[in-house]
Amino acid sequence: MKRSRRLVFVSGYRLAGCNGGIISARAVYTALREVYKGQIVLISSEEDRAVLSDLNRESFVGVSPASLPQKAVSLLSCKAFDRMSPAVDHWLVENLRADDLLFLNGALIGRFAKTAKELGVKEVVVLHHNVERDYFLDNYHPLWRSWWAGIAERNQVTGYRSASWNLFLTDEDRVKCLEQYGQGGVSFRIPAFLPRDLEGIPDLPQEARSLEEKIRVLMTGSLYTPQFSTPLKEFMKKVWPKVRAKHPETALMIAGKRPDAELVRLSHEEGIELYANPTDMEPLLSRANIYLCLVDGGSGLKFRIMDALKWGLPLLAHSRSLAGYEELVGSPWIHRYDNEADLVAELLKLVKDSPVPLEARLEIQGLFRKHHSFDVGLDWLRVHFGNRS
Repeated sequence: MKRSRRLVFVSGYRLAGCNGGIISARAVYTALREVYKGQIVLISSEEDRAVLSDLNRESFVGVSPASLPQKAVSLLSCKAFDRMSPAVDHWLVENLRADDLLFLNGALIGRFAKTAKELGVKEVVVLHHNVERDYFLDNYHPLWRSWWAGIAERNQVTGYRSASWNLFLTDEDRVKCLEQYGQGGVSFRIPAFLPRDLEGIPDLPQEARSLEEKIRVLMTGSLYTPQFSTPLKEFMKKVWPKVRAKHPETALMIAGKRPDAELVRLSHEEGIELYANPTDMEPLLSRANIYLCLVDGGSGLKFRIMDALKWGLPLLAHSRSLAGYEELVGSPWIHRYDNEADLVAELLKLVKDSPVPLEARLEIQGLFRKHHSFDVGLDWLRVHFGNRS
């Protein structure tokens, strides 16, 4: 009797947590569990064992953090800088079968695609969350970002050129890798979606807001990353005063981890509310009228935009931030900008028209259901991987 084919899922991201990479990793893995008929072996952080209570323990390989000497060796050899070395390298060499389907979640562990190829594995999938070089150059300190970016790119290129399938969250990243690294395996853009535990759409209030209430503009994200904090600070200095001058009834809500001293100082201006290190974004989302995303660099998909869609909030975002959300462009509730003048004009228009009626918010929630729900990702993975066991 022919044995079923194993799916070996190696995650360069933890599966328990709330940042974009973790959310995407958990969504893809849990969807694959529903559509793949054969055995699945999950190789991930040992910390996931305690958090993901429904894991099949017999098929879970927990990876503990690498020791400092191991990390030093990995860095000096330009291998990587993650907990995967050397534990996963050893596991793959000792346990990987030629007929396994290897799924690598994250381009930073792309070197494993080459290992698998050398072991005779016929089918390897790499899910690229970013163009890693761009991400590191935009987010790391100038003194060492070129070093990190070089290591990241080396791993991504190795995975891209060794994989049978390259999956991307945005067409922008897919095209950029093709232009920079040449032809790799078959490339697809996979729809970005949330795991079931995060996709719940809230009920919206039926009553109209009082005209005396403030119009609240919300921004959420990792406040310590330059790709978020740099345009935010420029916005607070140059754009927000113009909005407040015309609409003093507006309030700017900023929420996220680890704001620096300059951001804290700027938030003391009238009409700005800073929520540092919040444990729950929902109370803020429930009070907001407009969602704003200013990220204009880096790569990959901005998962926080899905919060705006779930809560039915009109969205204003830089064109870079809308990569992966192209299906939404054209909706009267999704606005984009490319320069400061357009940002001011679009935001003033949104504030003037706020709050939008309940029907509009329900329509925005419908965009999320149609394009980014768990079932959307489940259907895509079922078509491409459901019969590969």
